[in-house]
Amino acid sequence: MSGMLDLLAAELNKVAPEKEDFVGEDGLLYCGFCKTPRQRWLEIPFRGRTERRKVHILCDCRLSAQERDREERMLFAEQSYQKALVKKCGIGEERLSRVAFPQFPQDAALVFCREWVENWLGQDRKTGKGIYLTGGVGCGKTTLLLCMLRMLVEGYRNPVVLQEIAERRREADGFKPVFYYTRTVDLINRIKAGFGNPEAEDILGLCKETPVLFLDDLGAEKPTDWVREQLYDLIDERYNARLPIHITTNLSIDRLAGVLGERIADRLREMCFQLTIDRPSFRQA
Repeated sequence: MSGMLDLLAAELNKVAPEKEDFVGEDGLLYCGFCKTPRQRWLEIPFRGRTERRKVHILCDCRLSAQERDREERMLFAEQSYQKALVKKCGIGEERLSRVAFPQFPQDAALVFCREWVENWLGQDRKTGKGIYLTGGVGCGKTTLLLCMLRMLVEGYRNPVVLQEIAERRREADGFKPVFYYTRTVDLINRIKAGFGNPEAEDILGLCKETPVLFLDDLGAEKPTDWVREQLYDLIDERYNARLPIHITTNLSIDRLAGVLGERIADRLREMCFQLTIDRPSFRQA
């Protein structure tokens, strides 16, 4: 059994001494640079007595180097992950970088939207309720929506994904979008383009499953029965999964009911907080 202890200790003590290292008065190996131990005594109870064996440990300078490497890997992972979140969110990095909450008029709509993001990032994700943002043309609805998206992208971190990127130390890939933005007209056109094409991206499936969806300019699309059915399918799927959807539109929910049908309007009344931006058009100003 003592031989087994020796084998175990030898395995734990696999360390190649550097030429600057030295053996101290206690018989342990010390680092020649930081002068701290590279070994320690391990006491193992054995047959009523205690066996002592040397085992390898990291000296202070190697611990510091290991910590620096860990910090560099995590910094790389965070930067890579945020870059991937932007790439997968449905809107270009350049456009997203031009919007920010401080640039937007500090009114009740902004405060509510910012608090929604803060709550979601703080793990308050149980209600599944999004925001139905209405107002006149050019009043800043889309800009406010993109401010929310940018704040989410910059604030969200998935520890499991970050650890995986840090360990591999290569660019983030292979995970599904967490946030996704699309204009409603573009979404409908992409769904049409995907029919009969097995290689086309399943854009409807992506919008159903994305944890937070941003649907811009709802009601601007031509309201055919087919369009109503596609939108209801999307909204109902997210309703059942308790996934939030943020919507901008020029129409109140009651007016939307006359365009897209009461089924969609009824779902959105239950799924969304209703906010109205009451200000003149920025474009005219």
